[in-house]
Amino acid sequence: MKFCKSYFYFIYLCRVDKKRLMTYLLKRDGFNYPVFIDMDNRINQLNHFPSEQSYQCFLLNKDNKVIMIGNPVLNPKIWELFKKQISGNKITTQQEKLTSVEADKTTYNFGNILLGESSKAVFQLKNIGDFPLIINHVSTSCGCTAVEWDKQPIESGKTAEIKVEIKPEEDGYFNKTISVYCNAKESPVKLTISGTANK
Repeated sequence: MKFCKSYFYFIYLCRVDKKRLMTYLLKRDGFNYPVFIDMDNRINQLNHFPSEQSYQCFLLNKDNKVIMIGNPVLNPKIWELFKKQISGNKITTQQEKLTSVEADKTTYNFGNILLGESSKAVFQLKNIGDFPLIINHVSTSCGCTAVEWDKQPIESGKTAEIKVEIKPEEDGYFNKTISVYCNAKESPVKLTISGTANK
């Protein structure tokens, strides 16, 4: 399907024990999209997908990196964000005027943390433009990451806090991306957390 001078692909990934039954059901229902049946659960072992279904839908860039996470079928706002990201449009509304932001840091390394325990980091975005900063949405590349942010407009010269909490579900090294969508010229602002979870 052609979309905004580029191609948008949909791939359905499923983990089943009975391949023949799954193949039969897909043919019976006329499912004509690409399907990858992972009999050995290798994709999940590689990516550690979250168990909650709303976090099992991803938007990938041309390098197959996760740039957005969320199920657009369950949330119309997520669908609008997906479309704007795909088309390259800035995620702002007509009423919003663009400002500019400066992050105190864009990466944070937790070092070694315990598996299953929560760890927190705080990023600060300073509004260095002329108009109030409005954070519309913050998305994460993993369901094990939770984010809190200021919902009120941030006046020029003031600072917004992006509070990130991670609770690793798998041991080993992790690297997660947080995308801050706002009425800034730099939107989305990309923040990264990393570290190693140990049992």
